[in-house]
Amino acid sequence: FFKQKTAYEIRLSLVGSEMCIRDSTFLYYRLLEAKRLPLPATPILGGRFMNSNIADRIKLVNEKSINDDGEFILYWMIATRRFNYNASLQFAAELAIQHDVPLLVIEEISTSHKFANDRIATFMIQGMVENISTFRDNKIRYIPWVETPLSGPIGLLKEIAKRAKIIVSDEFPTYYPRRAIEAASNSIPIQMYTADSNGVIPMSWTESAHTTAHGFRRWIHANFSRCPETWPKRNPIPKNTNLMMSDELFSSIIDECSVKLPPFECCLLYTSPSPRD
Repeated sequence: FFKQKTAYEIRLSLVGSEMCIRDSTFLYYRLLEAKRLPLPATPILGGRFMNSNIADRIKLVNEKSINDDGEFILYWMIATRRFNYNASLQFAAELAIQHDVPLLVIEEISTSHKFANDRIATFMIQGMVENISTFRDNKIRYIPWVETPLSGPIGLLKEIAKRAKIIVSDEFPTYYPRRAIEAASNSIPIQMYTADSNGVIPMSWTESAHTTAHGFRRWIHANFSRCPETWPKRNPIPKNTNLMMSDELFSSIIDECSVKLPPFECCLLYTSPSPRD
Protein backbone atom coordinates (compact mmCIF):
# COMPACT_ATOMS: atom_id res chain seq x y z
CA PHE A 1 0.00 0.00 0.00
CA PHE A 2 3.01 2.33 -0.01
CA LYS A 3 3.85 4.18 -3.21
CA GLN A 4 7.62 3.84 -3.05
CA LYS A 5 8.82 0.35 -3.88
CA THR A 6 12.60 0.58 -4.34
CA ALA A 7 15.23 -0.98 -2.16
CA TYR A 8 16.32 2.43 -0.94
CA GLU A 9 13.40 2.68 1.47
CA ILE A 10 14.90 0.00 3.71
CA ARG A 11 18.61 0.47 3.37
CA LEU A 12 20.80 2.56 1.11
CA SER A 13 23.24 -0.30 0.62
CA LEU A 14 20.67 -2.79 -0.63
CA VAL A 15 20.12 -3.63 -4.27
CA GLY A 16 16.82 -4.37 -5.98
CA SER A 17 17.27 -8.15 -6.05
CA GLU A 18 17.45 -8.19 -2.27
CA MET A 19 13.90 -6.86 -2.08
CA CYS A 20 12.51 -9.98 -3.81
CA ILE A 21 10.66 -11.87 -1.08
CA ARG A 22 8.52 -14.79 -2.18
CA ASP A 23 4.76 -14.37 -1.79
CA SER A 24 4.29 -17.52 0.22
CA THR A 25 0.95 -17.89 2.01
CA PHE A 26 2.46 -20.58 4.19
CA LEU A 27 5.34 -18.34 5.21
CA TYR A 28 2.98 -15.43 5.84
CA TYR A 29 0.88 -17.37 8.35
CA ARG A 30 3.99 -18.79 10.01
CA LEU A 31 5.19 -15.22 10.53
CA LEU A 32 1.84 -14.14 11.95
CA GLU A 33 1.90 -17.05 14.37
CA ALA A 34 5.41 -16.15 15.53
CA LYS A 35 5.91 -14.44 18.86
CA ARG A 36 5.39 -10.70 18.51
CA LEU A 37 8.06 -8.72 20.30
CA PRO A 38 7.07 -5.44 21.95
CA LEU A 39 8.10 -2.35 20.02
CA PRO A 40 10.64 -0.17 21.83
CA ALA A 41 9.23 3.13 23.02
CA THR A 42 10.66 6.26 21.45
CA PRO A 43 11.48 9.16 23.80
CA ILE A 44 10.29 12.50 22.43
CA LEU A 45 8.79 15.76 23.56
CA GLY A 46 10.80 16.60 26.63
CA GLY A 47 11.66 13.05 27.63
CA ARG A 48 8.14 11.69 27.59
CA PHE A 49 7.39 8.53 25.64
CA MET A 50 5.11 8.67 22.66
CA ASN A 51 2.24 6.18 22.80
CA SER A 52 2.02 5.72 19.07
CA ASN A 53 2.19 2.73 16.77
CA ILE A 54 4.60 4.65 14.51
CA ALA A 55 7.15 5.45 17.22
CA ASP A 56 9.91 3.55 15.40
CA ARG A 57 9.28 5.66 12.30
CA ILE A 58 9.82 9.03 14.01
CA LYS A 59 13.18 10.78 14.16
CA LEU A 60 14.20 14.05 15.80
CA VAL A 61 16.41 15.84 13.27
CA ASN A 62 17.62 18.78 15.33
CA GLU A 63 18.22 19.69 18.96
CA LYS A 64 16.18 22.88 18.97
CA SER A 65 13.35 23.78 21.31
CA ILE A 66 9.61 23.78 20.78
CA ASN A 67 8.29 27.24 19.98
CA ASP A 68 6.14 27.86 23.05
CA ASP A 69 4.45 30.77 21.30
CA GLY A 70 3.73 28.69 18.19
CA GLU A 71 0.14 28.70 16.97
CA PHE A 72 0.02 25.50 14.91
CA ILE A 73 1.82 22.30 13.93
CA LEU A 74 3.37 22.52 10.47
CA TYR A 75 3.68 19.47 8.22
CA TRP A 76 6.11 20.10 5.35
CA MET A 77 5.19 17.50 2.73
CA ILE A 78 8.10 16.87 0.35
CA ALA A 79 8.23 13.10 -0.23
CA THR A 80 5.17 11.24 1.10
CA ARG A 81 2.70 13.08 -1.10
CA ARG A 82 -0.50 11.38 0.00
CA PHE A 83 -3.15 11.56 2.71
CA ASN A 84 -3.61 7.86 3.53
CA TYR A 85 -0.92 5.71 5.16
CA ASN A 86 1.20 8.77 5.83
CA ALA A 87 3.26 8.49 9.01
CA SER A 88 4.30 12.15 8.87
CA LEU A 89 0.71 13.36 8.66
CA GLN A 90 -0.37 10.97 11.41
CA PHE A 91 2.42 12.16 13.70
CA ALA A 92 1.69 15.82 12.94
CA ALA A 93 -1.97 15.24 13.80
CA GLU A 94 -0.98 13.57 17.08
CA LEU A 95 1.17 16.58 17.97
CA ALA A 96 -1.62 19.01 17.07
CA ILE A 97 -4.03 17.13 19.33
CA GLN A 98 -1.50 16.97 22.15
CA HIS A 99 -0.76 20.70 22.00
CA ASP A 100 -4.36 21.69 21.21
CA VAL A 101 -3.45 23.67 18.11
CA PRO A 102 -4.51 23.40 14.45
CA LEU A 103 -2.56 21.62 11.72
CA LEU A 104 -1.20 23.30 8.61
CA VAL A 105 0.12 21.27 5.65
CA ILE A 106 2.45 22.71 3.01
CA GLU A 107 3.15 20.56 -0.03
CA GLU A 108 6.13 21.96 -1.88
CA ILE A 109 7.37 21.21 -5.38
CA SER A 110 10.88 22.37 -6.20
CA THR A 111 11.69 23.27 -9.79
CA SER A 112 15.34 24.15 -9.18
CA HIS A 113 16.95 20.81 -8.40
CA LYS A 114 19.18 18.97 -10.85
CA PHE A 115 16.62 16.60 -12.32
CA ALA A 116 13.59 18.92 -12.35
CA ASN A 117 11.67 18.85 -15.63
CA ASP A 118 8.21 19.51 -17.03
CA ARG A 119 7.19 15.84 -16.98
CA ILE A 120 7.95 15.37 -13.28
CA ALA A 121 6.41 18.73 -12.34
CA THR A 122 3.22 17.92 -14.26
CA PHE A 123 2.91 14.52 -12.60
CA MET A 124 3.37 16.02 -9.13
CA ILE A 125 0.96 18.90 -9.73
CA GLN A 126 -1.70 16.41 -10.79
CA GLY A 127 -1.24 14.77 -7.39
CA MET A 128 -1.51 18.17 -5.74
CA VAL A 129 -4.90 18.75 -7.34
CA GLU A 130 -6.11 15.49 -5.84
CA ASN A 131 -4.66 16.41 -2.44
CA ILE A 132 -6.53 19.72 -2.48
CA SER A 133 -9.86 17.89 -2.50
CA THR A 134 -8.72 15.26 -0.01
CA PHE A 135 -7.47 17.71 2.60
CA ARG A 136 -10.53 19.93 2.11
CA ASP A 137 -12.83 16.96 2.71
CA ASN A 138 -10.90 16.09 5.89
CA LYS A 139 -10.93 19.72 7.09
CA ILE A 140 -7.17 20.23 7.11
CA ARG A 141 -5.72 23.53 5.91
CA TYR A 142 -3.47 22.79 2.97
CA ILE A 143 -1.12 25.00 0.92
CA PRO A 144 0.03 23.67 -2.46
CA TRP A 145 3.19 25.54 -3.42
CA VAL A 146 5.07 25.24 -6.69
CA GLU A 147 8.40 27.03 -6.73
CA THR A 148 8.76 29.59 -9.54
CA PRO A 149 11.13 32.51 -10.28
CA LEU A 150 8.51 34.74 -8.62
CA SER A 151 9.05 32.97 -5.31
CA GLY A 152 12.32 34.72 -4.55
CA PRO A 153 15.37 33.38 -2.69
CA ILE A 154 13.59 32.74 0.63
CA GLY A 155 11.63 29.52 0.85
CA LEU A 156 8.03 29.37 1.97
CA LEU A 157 8.90 26.99 4.82
CA LYS A 158 11.19 29.47 6.54
CA GLU A 159 8.51 32.16 6.40
CA ILE A 160 5.58 30.04 7.58
CA ALA A 161 7.66 28.31 10.28
CA LYS A 162 8.10 31.56 12.22
CA ARG A 163 4.72 31.01 13.88
CA ALA A 164 4.77 27.21 14.04
CA LYS A 165 5.17 25.27 17.28
CA ILE A 166 6.81 22.14 15.80
CA ILE A 167 7.66 21.08 12.24
CA VAL A 168 7.16 17.57 10.88
CA SER A 169 8.40 16.43 7.49
CA ASP A 170 9.07 13.26 5.50
CA GLU A 171 12.10 11.03 5.95
CA PHE A 172 13.55 9.85 2.66
CA PRO A 173 17.08 8.44 2.37
CA THR A 174 18.17 9.83 -0.98
CA TYR A 175 18.63 12.89 -3.17
CA TYR A 176 16.57 16.06 -2.85
CA PRO A 177 14.32 15.23 0.15
CA ARG A 178 17.30 14.16 2.21
CA ARG A 179 19.28 17.30 1.43
CA ALA A 180 16.22 19.50 1.96
CA ILE A 181 15.68 18.07 5.45
CA GLU A 182 19.34 18.53 6.37
CA ALA A 183 19.24 22.17 5.26
CA ALA A 184 15.90 22.93 6.92
CA SER A 185 16.79 21.30 10.24
CA ASN A 186 19.86 23.53 10.47
CA SER A 187 18.25 26.79 9.40
CA ILE A 188 14.83 26.56 11.05
CA PRO A 189 15.04 27.69 14.71
CA ILE A 190 12.40 25.31 16.12
CA GLN A 191 12.10 21.61 16.82
CA MET A 192 11.76 19.42 13.76
CA TYR A 193 10.90 15.74 13.23
CA THR A 194 10.72 13.45 10.24
CA ALA A 195 8.58 10.34 9.81
CA ASP A 196 9.32 7.29 7.69
CA SER A 197 6.51 6.15 5.36
CA ASN A 198 8.79 4.49 2.85
CA GLY A 199 8.13 0.80 3.30
CA VAL A 200 6.64 -1.95 5.40
CA ILE A 201 9.76 -2.12 7.58
CA PRO A 202 10.87 0.98 9.52
CA MET A 203 14.29 2.10 8.33
CA SER A 204 15.35 2.54 11.95
CA TRP A 205 15.30 -1.25 12.40
CA THR A 206 18.17 -1.82 9.96
CA GLU A 207 21.19 -0.77 11.97
CA SER A 208 23.72 -2.44 9.71
CA ALA A 209 23.95 -3.44 6.06
CA HIS A 210 23.34 -7.05 5.01
CA THR A 211 26.09 -8.37 2.79
CA THR A 212 24.00 -11.15 1.24
CA ALA A 213 20.42 -11.57 0.08
CA HIS A 214 20.18 -14.74 2.18
CA GLY A 215 21.15 -12.85 5.33
CA PHE A 216 18.65 -10.13 4.58
CA ARG A 217 15.83 -12.65 4.00
CA ARG A 218 16.58 -14.35 7.32
CA TRP A 219 16.40 -10.98 9.03
CA ILE A 220 13.06 -10.28 7.29
CA HIS A 221 11.68 -13.65 8.40
CA ALA A 222 12.68 -12.96 12.00
CA ASN A 223 11.22 -9.45 12.15
CA PHE A 224 8.34 -9.19 9.69
CA SER A 225 5.65 -10.43 12.07
CA ARG A 226 5.85 -7.22 14.12
CA CYS A 227 5.96 -4.89 11.11
CA PRO A 228 2.17 -4.40 10.82
CA GLU A 229 2.18 -2.80 14.26
CA THR A 230 4.29 0.03 12.87
CA TRP A 231 2.29 0.75 9.72
CA PRO A 232 0.69 4.19 9.59
CA LYS A 233 -3.07 4.29 9.71
CA ARG A 234 -5.18 4.51 6.59
CA ASN A 235 -6.86 7.60 7.98
CA PRO A 236 -4.25 9.60 9.90
CA ILE A 237 -6.81 12.01 11.38
CA PRO A 238 -8.83 10.57 14.29
CA LYS A 239 -12.60 10.68 13.94
CA ASN A 240 -14.43 13.67 15.40
CA THR A 241 -11.17 15.64 15.57
CA ASN A 242 -11.12 19.25 14.41
CA LEU A 243 -7.63 20.33 13.37
CA MET A 244 -8.79 22.99 10.93
CA MET A 245 -6.96 26.32 11.12
CA SER A 246 -9.31 29.28 11.36
CA ASP A 247 -9.67 31.65 8.44
CA GLU A 248 -8.43 34.52 10.59
CA LEU A 249 -5.20 32.77 11.60
CA PHE A 250 -4.57 31.50 8.09
CA SER A 251 -5.12 34.93 6.55
CA SER A 252 -2.77 36.59 9.03
CA ILE A 253 -0.03 34.03 8.29
CA ILE A 254 -0.34 34.56 4.53
CA ASP A 255 -0.45 38.35 4.92
CA GLU A 256 2.78 38.34 6.93
CA CYS A 257 4.54 36.02 4.48
CA SER A 258 7.06 37.84 2.27
CA VAL A 259 7.26 34.98 -0.22
CA LYS A 260 5.20 35.62 -3.33
CA LEU A 261 2.94 32.66 -3.95
CA PRO A 262 2.84 31.52 -7.59
CA PRO A 263 -0.31 31.45 -9.77
CA PHE A 264 -1.09 28.02 -8.37
CA GLU A 265 -2.16 29.83 -5.19
CA CYS A 266 -5.68 29.93 -6.63
CA CYS A 267 -5.98 26.42 -5.24
CA LEU A 268 -6.00 27.97 -1.77
CA LEU A 269 -9.51 29.20 -2.46
CA TYR A 270 -10.70 25.61 -2.31
CA THR A 271 -8.98 24.51 0.88
CA SER A 272 -11.54 25.99 3.28
CA PRO A 273 -14.59 23.97 4.29
CA SER A 274 -17.70 24.76 2.29
CA PRO A 275 -20.34 26.98 3.95
CA ARG A 276 -22.54 23.98 4.75
CA ASP A 277 -19.74 22.59 6.95
